Order: sequence, then C-alpha cells, then structure tokens
Amino acid sequence: MSDLCFKCSCARCSQHPDGSTYQTRQVISKHMKKWPHVPQTSKSGVDEAARSISTAPGQAVPRVRDLNLPTNEDQHDNFDFDPPDDGHHADEEHALAPAHNAAQPPIRDFNFRPVVLPDVRVPGSDQDQEDRPFLVPRAFQECPGVRLAYLNAVVGNVFGNHTVQAATDSLNNQLNCMLVEGVLPEHPRPVRHLLSAKRRLGIDPDQWITQYAICSECWKHYTPVQLRELPSPSCTIRDCSGLLYDERVDVKGKLVRTAKKIMPHISLIGSLRRMFMRPGFAKSIRDSRHDQPRRNDDEDFVMTDMHDGTLWHELETNTIREIGELGTIRDRPQDNRPIATKITEHRYGLHLTLNIDWMGILNNRPHSTGPIYYAINDLPRDQRYLQVNVICAAIMPGPKEPNVQQINHCLEPSSCELMELKNGIFCCMLGVKMDVHGEDEPANIFADNEILDCNMPASHKFSSFTRFCPARISSGSFGSPHARPLSRM
Repeated sequence: MSDLCFKCSCARCSQHPDGSTYQTRQVISKHMKKWPHVPQTSKSGVDEAARSISTAPGQAVPRVRDLNLPTNEDQHDNFDFDPPDDGHHADEEHALAPAHNAAQPPIRDFNFRPVVLPDVRVPGSDQDQEDRPFLVPRAFQECPGVRLAYLNAVVGNVFGNHTVQAATDSLNNQLNCMLVEGVLPEHPRPVRHLLSAKRRLGIDPDQWITQYAICSECWKHYTPVQLRELPSPSCTIRDCSGLLYDERVDVKGKLVRTAKKIMPHISLIGSLRRMFMRPGFAKSIRDSRHDQPRRNDDEDFVMTDMHDGTLWHELETNTIREIGELGTIRDRPQDNRPIATKITEHRYGLHLTLNIDWMGILNNRPHSTGPIYYAINDLPRDQRYLQVNVICAAIMPGPKEPNVQQINHCLEPSSCELMELKNGIFCCMLGVKMDVHGEDEPANIFADNEILDCNMPASHKFSSFTRFCPARISSGSFGSPHARPLSRM
C-alpha cells in the first residue's frame, strides 16, 4: 500500500474479511470517533494494528493545519465511508453505534519554533541614504520662480507634446530670463534639464522603482547590487537550473551584466510615507478605535461597509508566528503578553486588500502579465480605488502566468514590508513611524492584509501559494513552507 495509508481497525473496518482496511490518518481519526474500537480478549493482529495507528515507529506524521480531533458533541461529519459490501455491515451497523463518551483526547503539538521570513531585500534598501529620493520634493526648497519654470517645462512635455529637447530649451530660456533680471538664486543651484526638473519636483517615477533581476525559472529576486556581487549566473535556489544574467563587454572594455528577466517593484512603506504627506489623506483614514466589535452578530443589524464585519476587528499586531513539530501553526503575542493588540486599537491601523490579475498585452501573440496592487479599506468607499490611493507594488512579467513557486517569490518583497507594518521594524512593537501632514510628531502606522481580491484562476493559485507563507494571507507574510489555508481569511 501507499506510505500515506495505514491500517484502520475501528469497529466497522474490523468486520472486513481481512480484519482491517487501509485508510489515511484523517479518515482513521473520523472512523475512531464514529466507530471506536471494541477491545477483545484475544491478542489478534487486528488489536495490534489498531494500536499501531498512534504508536507505529518510523512512520512520518503528516503536517496538517489542525490536529485536534472532532468532539462527540459535533453533528455527523459530511463523510461517507462505503467499505466493500460483504453482507455483514448492513446488519451490524446499528449494533456498532459509538458511545458518546468514547472521544479520543486531542493530539497536541510541541516544540514550537519561530518561522523565518524569506531572505530578500526590500525595494530601495540597496540605496545609500544620500542617494535616496527626498520625501518632500527638493523643489519646495527653491524659490517660487524656479519651481514655476520646472512646472512649465514638465507641462509642455506631458500635455503639450514637446520633445525632451524642446522642453529643456524652454526651461533654460525661463532660467536665463531670471538670470538677466538678477533674481536667479545661486544656492540651491537650479537644474537645467527636463529629467532633473522632474526629479526636483518629485514626479519622476523611476526614482521609486527597483528593477529586480529574477531567475528565468523560479523567479527568485535579486537587487541590482546583489546581481553585481553574484559569483556566477546560476540561480542560488537549490535544484533550480535557471540563469540570472548575460555578460558582455561594453565599448569602454568593462564587463556588463544584463538580467535575463526583470520585475519592477516599489516600496510599500515608501508609498505610504508619500501618501500620509498629502494634505487631507490622514483625515480620510477611518478611526476604528471606538467601534463596537461583533455588531454583525445581531440579526437585525444592517451592514453598510466591510468595517461592520467580524474580521475587521480580529486582525492582530505584534505577534510571532510559530510552527510545531507536527506542523501546527500558531500566533502568540510578543513579550509573552496574555493577548495580542488588535489593529483597530491604533489610530492608523490600515486594513489592506491585495489585488492581482493577469491580462494579455499583445495582439499578435499571447503574452500574459499583471500587476500586484494594494487598496486601503480604511478610506471612504468611493476613494479606495482611485488611482492616487492605490499602491501598485509590482508588475509580474510574462509571457505566461506564474506558477506557485514563482508567485511565491513575486510576493516576497512586499510581504516583508507588510510584516514590518504589522509587527514593527525589528519587532519594536511601535509600528513604522511616518510623518503625517498637519501633525507635529511622527505617527505609528500599522497595516495588515485583510482581503484577497482576484478572479477564480488567481484565487486557485493563491490557495496553493498560501501554504508557502509564514503567516496567513491576512497578515501579509509570505515565503515559508507553513501557513494557514486561504479559507481562514
């Protein structure tokens, strides 16, 4: 028989001509609950097989989500076992009805250990502090006339169909006029190119994007700095035959590495920092600290939005995910606190929706690609999916939709940042401090993934994928072989 099947010697299977039947451990647990074994005076092989279900040496115990056996008070499970018809079971089914006091004790896990987060660098982590883009655009430190010159050049390029050279010439003409009038400041020195003007205004998207080099097979992510430091083009994942880059010599004689496949990412935390610096954004965030939880338990209560649901008040922060020897997953509060802090206990506790989908972008040949983007459910319902309020974390490359391992690696960068937003940086229990427009002191920002929003094919991929994450998908931590099923969301 298969290694996944064991002898079942419950009262019903014992009536089989062979004395037992082969079943999985999950089915055996249900059988022993529904038809418990009746001890006999003779030391038969059936008795030995029944005892071997729980004590057989050398047999691996499967990893399951919840190893607690059902209680007798539960109604009959949706389980129908039809053994081979040998003419005996139908007559003896009533005589073999289980007693209500024959429940087995639950199997308890032991030796819990913390789950390790995936080894991946978050977007922007390779940049030096002086090279990172400013949260407040540097143009606000310059005089209004210079800022207006920047804006006129950018508007002409974006809306007036001016070429880059024409927009740059227009910018230089305006700055030269200020120089002739003697009002052009010397410090900070104004820039004289369109691309530099966009960076000064903070509207150049390239400065926020990290181009990850990914493996051609498993899509494992490597930052540009990691790509230059790799000893060979082979992927570092075990048993992966993919390649990362090609090498060539440029006109200056330098060896240049070109990634075979790239995937752009932006920082989730960095995007929230810029959002909270917008006037009025923080005031639009719902304050759930004074909400009454479990209002939906009242049959007469009418829900108006998702914040009336039960899960809205169940998400926790400052927790540690652990896994036991038998595969049981649990979350415990940090510092051995009796209960974990709810995300609704914080002023800025954000409930996020993860959205994912694929689409064909070419007409002549199939090429499927798709974004990974987040929406903030704490915003008013008519503002959640506005373009300015949606965070596009990544764009998955094609030409085919990713498999489970590939999508696992695609979500690792933003998932590590979600763990920081959920539990604080380095488990400081203070969230991530961000400057908020209109407030004198930085605020602690928390966030957790509440909803997966996608179509059925993507849902099936994520249902398989969530077994690989160290926290259930509502806690946004991916990249490990252990997680709770998607149905717990």
